[in-house]
Amino acid sequence: MAHSFNELAETVQQRENELAQLNASLEERVAERTVEITKLNLVAEDALRIFNQSHDMIGSASFEGYFIQLNPRWEEVLGYTADELKAQPFIAFVHPDDVEATLAEAARINAGASAISFVNRYRAKNGDYRWFSWDSTPDFEKGASTSVTRDITAEKQFGMPWRGAKSAHARLSRTCRGQRWR
Repeated sequence: MAHSFNELAETVQQRENELAQLNASLEERVAERTVEITKLNLVAEDALRIFNQSHDMIGSASFEGYFIQLNPRWEEVLGYTADELKAQPFIAFVHPDDVEATLAEAARINAGASAISFVNRYRAKNGDYRWFSWDSTPDFEKGASTSVTRDITAEKQFGMPWRGAKSAHARLSRTCRGQRWR
C-alpha cells in the first residue's frame, strides 16, 4: 500500500509540474499576445487620428452607392452631417452634368479598377457646388470602395485664369522667339 501511495504521490507531483509548465507557458503567451494587442491598438489609434485629422476627405461607399464611413472633413467641406450624407445614394449629391461620368466611374471601380484623380462636383448643403478629385480603390471583401477625396474648388476657380495666362505667355514666347525688345 505504501508503494501505491508513493506512486500516487509521484503521479500527483508530475501532474503539478506539468500544470505549472502549462501555466508558465500560458502566462508567456498571454504576455506576448498583450504586447501584440497593444501594438495593434497603437496602429489603430494612429490610423483613426489620421482619418479624423486629414485635410482630405476620406471615406468608403458600398457598391450599392451609399456612403458607409466618412471622416469629419466631409461635414466641414459640404456642410452635411455624416448621417445626412449616408441617408441617400451618393449620386444624389453629384452635379447633374457629372452624373453620367460618375456612374461610369463607379461601375469601373465596382468591376475592380482604381480611380485616380477622377473629377466631379458635389452639391454642398448651402447649394453651392464643390469640385472634388477622387482616388478610389475597390475592396471586394467588404463590397465597398475606399476613397481619398480632395476639394479642388479653389484650384478650379483660381487656377483656370492662371492656366489661361500661362498659356498666353507660352504662345507669346513662341511668337516672339528671337525678337529683341527696346
